[in-house]
Amino acid sequence: MDANVLQEEREFFASHVKEWAAQFSGKFALVHGRELVGTFDTQSAAYAEALKRFGIVPVWIAQVVPQPEQVAQFPALALGLIHANLH
Repeated sequence: MDANVLQEEREFFASHVKEWAAQFSGKFALVHGRELVGTFDTQSAAYAEALKRFGIVPVWIAQVVPQPEQVAQFPALALGLIHANLH
């Protein structure tokens, strides 16, 4: 299988998941191309809809979950294992 299969769908999902999380948190998103086809309570319901609409083709189905903010952490600095010597 081509490594780029579903790349468009993955990128589309990733670029919209934060906005969708407010409305569809916990649901399963069905993405085909650059379109949100729908959201569903279960992964199997999303898959059934994909089969009904598109047949057996690659589609992106992923659960919409809020993404945590990325925080840079420096454990060695916080634990005092690295000391800044300004002299």
